[in-house]
Amino acid sequence: MDTEGVEFALGERTAGRVTVVELYGEIDLQAVVVLGPEVDRLVGGDAPEVVIDLSAVSFLDMAGLGLLDRFRERVAERGGTLQLVRGVPRVMRLFQLACLPSAYTIVDGLPGVLAEGNRRAGPVISVNPAAGQGA
Repeated sequence: MDTEGVEFALGERTAGRVTVVELYGEIDLQAVVVLGPEVDRLVGGDAPEVVIDLSAVSFLDMAGLGLLDRFRERVAERGGTLQLVRGVPRVMRLFQLACLPSAYTIVDGLPGVLAEGNRRAGPVISVNPAAGQGA
């Protein structure tokens, strides 16, 4: 997915029993307002395991952590598991500052077949303020 000029975006795909959610760009309050409703839809599917890929996230604030916590709670309510793919150091530092590393299972990359071909889904939601619209 081409994310140049995109402030934030969310893509998703399912592989067997795993839903992979790919977040892009700046995950801040504005992104949470737009992306929040997608959380319930994404974790309400048939796949009990969810992997959130933070590798393309350039910025994460406390509102973004709240979005991840919403994912974690919804997945736990369904008896599923949640893993986060490690983001850039600046993003992961917020987990340390908020004393949250132990609340999440954090992995260095997409596990097993999920990483094959490094496929990216098209965006479910993409916001590009420079273009004056969301897709």
